[in-house]
Amino acid sequence: MKKIFVLFLALLLALTMVACGGDEDEETEVPGDVADTTVEIPETSEEPEAPEDELPPHNGLGVTIEEILNIIERDLTNWLPINRFYMDDGTVVETTSNGTLRLFTYQSTEADTPGTIIFRATSNSQGTLGNDFLDELRPHMPDGLNFTHGSAIFGEWRLFLICADNPTDYDFGQFPLTVGYFIEHDFFRDEERGNELVSLRNAGDFLGMEEFVLRYIEEMGDTILDTDSAFLILAHLEPMIAMLDRVEIQYDSFDDVANIFYRGLTSLSREHSFVPYTTTRANSISLTVGFYRNGWIFADRARLRLEDGETITFTMGRDADRDIIHGSEIRESRTFRSVSDRDLERMLASRGETIRFEGDDNVDHTLTELERNALEVIYVFRETNFFSNLRHRMIAEF
Repeated sequence: MKKIFVLFLALLLALTMVACGGDEDEETEVPGDVADTTVEIPETSEEPEAPEDELPPHNGLGVTIEEILNIIERDLTNWLPINRFYMDDGTVVETTSNGTLRLFTYQSTEADTPGTIIFRATSNSQGTLGNDFLDELRPHMPDGLNFTHGSAIFGEWRLFLICADNPTDYDFGQFPLTVGYFIEHDFFRDEERGNELVSLRNAGDFLGMEEFVLRYIEEMGDTILDTDSAFLILAHLEPMIAMLDRVEIQYDSFDDVANIFYRGLTSLSREHSFVPYTTTRANSISLTVGFYRNGWIFADRARLRLEDGETITFTMGRDADRDIIHGSEIRESRTFRSVSDRDLERMLASRGETIRFEGDDNVDHTLTELERNALEVIYVFRETNFFSNLRHRMIAEF
């Protein structure tokens, strides 16, 4: 390499001497072998070494936002769909929320995965913030990656940050911490529009809700964003509208709420001891259980035996309603509100359930096909309060 470089300097010097050595009117002929001479520099596969004070490029923290969610929570049904935004500097911001905790990730165009993770919660909520999450994240991070982490109170929020950029003093305030920073238009940006949607929901007018949202989408035209809440509302409405012909909706204008029953099963009867229903302000299912018979048994509890032999117990006791129907015929019943999702899923997965009312005597009832169908259909409507929750969540973000 040195020989080639020396040769190149010698040739350059010779050309300079020829050009400058003669008189102005004297023509100098450049030898052909010099004019045709080229200097070849051999290729090398070695990369130039970076200056010691320059950090090598990184590929982020080694996890995607979906993997982060799987680390912090196994059940992702409570999380909103992931929103993706593109900043002017090329940074990709992804964010989602479960109502109490919001997650932001920031990924540069050069990185394969996000280089910054921010968790944001209310200041009195710990959530999954802190070193516990960091300990679970470490095995997923690239070997030898330098990173910083820390927490801070930012207004009404408590923040936890993990960053692969190795800053010495990280400014939480430089990050947009609300969805409103990214978007100018959303279905819930207009307070009156949100109130109208909730009013339709309270009345159980799900078709009216769909029409109202579709009209908004049509008015927005090409300016509407894929992340607009309108699309999330429609997605949540779709399975409910598909079941509308199988339910009976009873609206109470005084309380501005509707009860949603399975068509043909709105109350207990001599044939039916199991009545599931929900309301338009609920996040779960209510369940009325009871029986008709001649003579009291003063049931202490009702046990629902599942297909696998396990049971779900409903305590009746003093809170049960006990009514005389006619003569010696009586009815004992109780309504249980907000049955847990776990118990509902266990019921739905089972077949041939029998419910036993236990007291001074026992009364057994095997669930009918009508009762089972009712549970499956009402389950679809169990989260009508989702629309109010989404509205409050988005307003807080703006």
